[in-house]
Amino acid sequence: MFTRNSDSENSKSSNNDDNTSSRAKPIEDAPKQAGSSRETVISNDLTIHGNVTSEGIVRLEGTIIGDMNCTSLVVENDGSISGNISAKEVKVHGRVGGTVHGANVMLHSSAFVEGDIYHQGISIEMGTHYDGRLKWVDSAEEGEKLSNKTRQPIGNDNQLHAQAAE
Repeated sequence: MFTRNSDSENSKSSNNDDNTSSRAKPIEDAPKQAGSSRETVISNDLTIHGNVTSEGIVRLEGTIIGDMNCTSLVVENDGSISGNISAKEVKVHGRVGGTVHGANVMLHSSAFVEGDIYHQGISIEMGTHYDGRLKWVDSAEEGEKLSNKTRQPIGNDNQLHAQAAE
């Protein structure tokens, strides 16, 4: 179990049980606000190689090389993710390279996004760099199915005509 140590405990080497303020307290006993979601901050000095899953809000100031699955994601100006995103709410100020699945997606003017976006509502500010396809979906499951389909590359007229004839 992780514990939180007070500064006074670090400077004392006393075993006095009567002094409860200087004992280590379990992190799980930290005060919780009713009805609020926890926020996780991935700071700008951190790079994660691998997939990240959270049941709460994630504020990305650092770098993730892998997929992100959470309730709400905010990619800050210095934040970047090279992988797919799946969240109910996605706000991008920084860089994203990968497919985005979100009920509500907001691309701010400082955003640089390369990848398809499957959404139920989207907002794109003037000045956003966006290269990909936008697709309205009725549900997250529909978006997952569509993004997993194999697609033919655009630009080969013979393949396009052959698909249209079928």
